[in-house]
Amino acid sequence: MPPRLLHVFPTFAIGGMQTQFATVANALGGAFRHAIVALDGRTQCRAKLDPGTPHEFLDPPPGGASGLAAAPAIMRFLRRHAPDAIATYNWGAIEWCFVNRLAGAAPGIHAEHGFGPDEADRLLMRRNLFRRVALSGGTTLVVPSLTLKQVAHRQWGVGGHALRLIPNGIDIAAMESRARSAAPGFARVATEIVVGSVAPLVAVKNHTRLLRIFATASNGDPRWHLVLVGDGPERPSLEAAARRLGIGARTSFVGSLDDPAGAIAAIDILATTSHTEQMPYCVLEAMALAKPVVAGAVGDIAAMVARENQPFVRPRDDEAGLALGLRRLGDDAALRRRVGDANRARCATAYGEDRMRDAFRSLYEEVAGRRAYL
Repeated sequence: MPPRLLHVFPTFAIGGMQTQFATVANALGGAFRHAIVALDGRTQCRAKLDPGTPHEFLDPPPGGASGLAAAPAIMRFLRRHAPDAIATYNWGAIEWCFVNRLAGAAPGIHAEHGFGPDEADRLLMRRNLFRRVALSGGTTLVVPSLTLKQVAHRQWGVGGHALRLIPNGIDIAAMESRARSAAPGFARVATEIVVGSVAPLVAVKNHTRLLRIFATASNGDPRWHLVLVGDGPERPSLEAAARRLGIGARTSFVGSLDDPAGAIAAIDILATTSHTEQMPYCVLEAMALAKPVVAGAVGDIAAMVARENQPFVRPRDDEAGLALGLRRLGDDAALRRRVGDANRARCATAYGEDRMRDAFRSLYEEVAGRRAYL
């Protein structure tokens, strides 16, 4: 019987962390069984899991079982389901990591993929202290970026074999195949210059900055079209902001798509202006489809993209520089092709899905194997 892994996510809505898990689980096929808990009850990313990938969704304990007051409920849940290993994800599931360490229910993995808006500029000391406690005692910490690896070592005291860097990976051929079959979610005109973003409409993604940059770069040119793929609580305020900036008629809010590949294939430039990122999947997906990227220099984005794309990765708050880069790419189709082709080549050599798959296979086998010694 394949090992059974319990994965506890703050949410299983569409996002980079969830996409990475689905990609890995699908690539591993029947080697592991996956039980998934979404603490907020949102499970839209389940559409990315292949039907043949052994998986099930479990309801969280009443109330979502978040916060240390929920420790007894978490402990009962872990003992009742008795997995071979437990994987927890980001700060929103850190209590599960901590309770599992105290209870010794199963060997533990904790994955950190980034921070919310409250830690975009500076990590909170109380959270750092709690992470130090929760991540001690044998838990293996997995991070996708060099930036997070440095944070984990310096701020959380995790190092050596307990800290694993596993960069995100992507299957370019599969991405291209999906792009041919997935609906883009919007209709484009051949003469348009289409700028796209793929991210939940939440504060940390800072789409308001993107709207301002787009308005400056496009300068009223009716050929320019902005497409926002994603949904969330910020949508009404963003729609209002687009109208105030005079770009409402040239901005499409297409909502959340089960597969954004078709939308990325239909755009000319990917833009991301998040307060904080680490190694965003939308950037990898755009690179795989030979698209140039305009982005704030957060996390590992500057190191991810090809050398030819690096001038278009500017300091996060440099709106003028980001708008200038967006305008340069929008005005020059040949430049877009050169940068996009370089990104695809970089993606093929540095971020193959097979590397990520093999790293997680080894990690899961190793951690689940510790079960016999508990």
